[in-house]
Amino acid sequence: MKILAIDTTSDMLCIGLRGGGRDMEYDFLAGKKHAAFCLLTVERILAGLGWRAREIDYFACGIGPGSFTGIRTGVAVVKGMAWAVKKPVVGVPSLDLLARNALETRESFDEEPARRGGRVVAVTDARRGLLYACVYRREGNRLRRISPYMLLPPRDLLKRIKDGSIILGDGARLLQEVLRGAGRRARILDKDYWRLQSRHLLALAAEKIAAGEVCDALRLKPVYLYPKECQIRK
Repeated sequence: MKILAIDTTSDMLCIGLRGGGRDMEYDFLAGKKHAAFCLLTVERILAGLGWRAREIDYFACGIGPGSFTGIRTGVAVVKGMAWAVKKPVVGVPSLDLLARNALETRESFDEEPARRGGRVVAVTDARRGLLYACVYRREGNRLRRISPYMLLPPRDLLKRIKDGSIILGDGARLLQEVLRGAGRRARILDKDYWRLQSRHLLALAAEKIAAGEVCDALRLKPVYLYPKECQIRK
């Protein structure tokens, strides 16, 4: 089974491929140049591997929430490729992708609250003083989502953060003062854990494929949490 997975919802361009018993990861800082780099990079990687688009069994895409322009870039590339070769697609929420980084640091979960099902809070800066956020509970080596994907101010998110929670993502900068003022005992992971990674994108995509959570290209929908700003006005 061959999978091509792309995420352009943050400043990272993440491209992951699975096939022939191995995973290949291409992650680099693209800033705001996803539109210039994404398709060109995918074409070069496929050419280097000797893969053809029609040989790919599944296409996966980060669907947000995140950068509005970034989301559209990745979704457009995946939709276009999948539609052209009539293959199914998988949508991977980007906060799920971010949260997976917390599983890479063992010491984060060595504390007693975590062993009882510690919480992981993935947060990214949504601008305008707001956060994109989601809360997860660790169950063994997996994370289970226990909240909706949210757009809210830091003080409202504080109500969902329990003592012993693990927080990661660039939205943590907006949370620090609020946490300190409330006396909440939570750990913010180092910035090394704030960047999205294609290996987690591939893993989540494979889980969804195994669960049958796939669709055709036309039905792939991004996660936009700023609905008014995302409407096209006539």
